[in-house]
Amino acid sequence: IDGAAALFPTYSAFVNATYPESTKLVLGDSEDTEFEYRNTPDGYKALAEKRSDIFIGVYPSKEQIAYAESCGTEFEFIQIGTEAFVFITHKDNPISDLTTKQIKDIYSGEITNWKEVGGNNIEIAAYQRNEGSGSQSMLKRFMGDIPLMQPPTERVNMLMGGIIEQVSSYHSKSNSLGFSFRYYVEGIIKNPEIKMLSIDGVKPNAENVRNGSYSILTPIYAVTYKDNPNENVQKLLDWILSEEGQKIINESGYVSIK
Repeated sequence: IDGAAALFPTYSAFVNATYPESTKLVLGDSEDTEFEYRNTPDGYKALAEKRSDIFIGVYPSKEQIAYAESCGTEFEFIQIGTEAFVFITHKDNPISDLTTKQIKDIYSGEITNWKEVGGNNIEIAAYQRNEGSGSQSMLKRFMGDIPLMQPPTERVNMLMGGIIEQVSSYHSKSNSLGFSFRYYVEGIIKNPEIKMLSIDGVKPNAENVRNGSYSILTPIYAVTYKDNPNENVQKLLDWILSEEGQKIINESGYVSIK
């Protein structure tokens, strides 16, 4: 079992509940444990190469699916929960709400100054993640057919926590904008210098994820591959979808599907 940074509390809780106490977490590849953390790009690569059985994360990029197909691997997606994709800015930014269209206009390069959305007369420093990361792939799905602007190199971060750190400390601070997943921001990083923006007037909290009023949602998947010969894969998937497994998803900070 492997997974993305944003979902670590969930799949680590699965391991704690079902695996022997001697099971250890390994960062990267290992044949000595059943519990590994590679993050999204390396995690989907390992699954495509059938070096892991289950990956917990959001939907992969087109390139990651294409790589799996080149390996003769067909991913199978089982939704196990739901999470909010959120946009973040510095706490001192007077803007606390943006519309879906405003976000898309910012990340396409149509809007470049906070005054255009009711804020201060200052450039918007809009950060992005590296290609293949779960959050960058989610941003592309959110944008749909609208092309993303090409960001300056210094505004692309390789780490999920890194983009939050940049948003909280970039130069004049209040001009920065970034993105992540709800619980990663409020439950894991807990940076007091940033705030999550409401979108179209709706806050990205667990209640609004559960009732669907927050609009930018993503399924949380347990991903395996077709014809996986490991008989324990289906057993674990069935348990994750059971009352006990779904309870763990809620208790670890996310929103279950049951």
